[in-house]
Amino acid sequence: MNRWVPPRARAAALPLAVGVLAFAVRYGWVGQAGARHRAVDPGALRSVRQVFDGHERSVWMAFLGDPPDPGPTLSPAAAGLHTLLGALTADPAALLALPAAAGALCCVAVTWFTQRHGGGAAAAWAGIYAILLPSHVAWSTSALPVSLALLPLCLGFLLPRAPAALAFAAAAGLRPELGLLGLLRGAPGLAGLAIGAATLLRAGAPPLGSPVEALVQNAPLIGTLGPPALLAAAATSGSRGVPLMGIALSVHLLTAGFTDQGDRHTLLGGLALCGAAGLAAARWGALPGLALALLLAADVSRVAAAWHRPLASPPIEVRGLPAAPPAGCAEVSDEPPIAGQPIPSHSLPSPAACRVWALAPEHTAWSSRGLQHRAWRMGRWYTLVPVAAQVPGGGRPWRVWMRLDD
Repeated sequence: MNRWVPPRARAAALPLAVGVLAFAVRYGWVGQAGARHRAVDPGALRSVRQVFDGHERSVWMAFLGDPPDPGPTLSPAAAGLHTLLGALTADPAALLALPAAAGALCCVAVTWFTQRHGGGAAAAWAGIYAILLPSHVAWSTSALPVSLALLPLCLGFLLPRAPAALAFAAAAGLRPELGLLGLLRGAPGLAGLAIGAATLLRAGAPPLGSPVEALVQNAPLIGTLGPPALLAAAATSGSRGVPLMGIALSVHLLTAGFTDQGDRHTLLGGLALCGAAGLAAARWGALPGLALALLLAADVSRVAAAWHRPLASPPIEVRGLPAAPPAGCAEVSDEPPIAGQPIPSHSLPSPAACRVWALAPEHTAWSSRGLQHRAWRMGRWYTLVPVAAQVPGGGRPWRVWMRLDD
């Protein structure tokens, strides 16, 4: 049968299948085919908040034709793109379909890259792992231009030098911090660096703490790149996987100097790990390769279960705890330092001998605010000891105060 199919058609069949499956996972499985977005009542702020969480409301405003002033979370290019999308359709599900499609095309790019450098079997496994990379699946459901900006960044590693420079510039125009990652390609990345710097100068820089302190704290947390099983698989990819492993670790270290580093910043590294793991799986055989795919699918299942669904009760034992933290303890937040914040950041010096942080329902759900990942990171920076809890019931949120032990 294959002899009747042109070689180019056979080569394109695998990336096409990967793209279709990746979109189905992002838009259909986790994104619930847009049902949650279509239920938004534009006139009810509570309804909007339940879907477009945190900074996503800036995207929602742009979609409605009233974009906010440019800021570090929504660049002028991103605001303009979503305003154009709103002019083309009034369906709020478009704000899910667009990033899901961009995320699917990122998986196609990973497949094509691996096919070019490692052959068909490695490309097939790499495509499967990219489809099921939990952090990438989740951020491909966010209205924020995360997967949207990641797509041209990925293409910059596939295209010739001049088109690659344009791709890196487009990525940095949507998310200025990505201008730094284009430098991993060399000279073509300078265009992205310039656009990213110009965008930040116009829109303002995000809140930052000490880059050196953040680097020391974040560098060991390579779990931002992906699940341990994926990291372990990629590490066995052999000499052909060394460049991809180098990209993954470089992405992690380049973004680790940001106090609020999250998995949204290291997605390029996670996709590089998928390519390296694909090379490894092509050497292992079907059973180990399938086992890794099933582990990733289980992680995606957990993402789907936590997608905008905070837990109704605390995930830890709170019986017997007092209703207020001990006297003399200072409450801190999991945020980076922000001017005027009512609760100071945990990364700022504190004169108090005891510091506590409040675990709340929003830390147990996946949303674009990244609070679930912040809670994960707090658990790795500190030893968390429950010291107080409020579980009022009746639909009111619970809170558990955790003492931060270094």
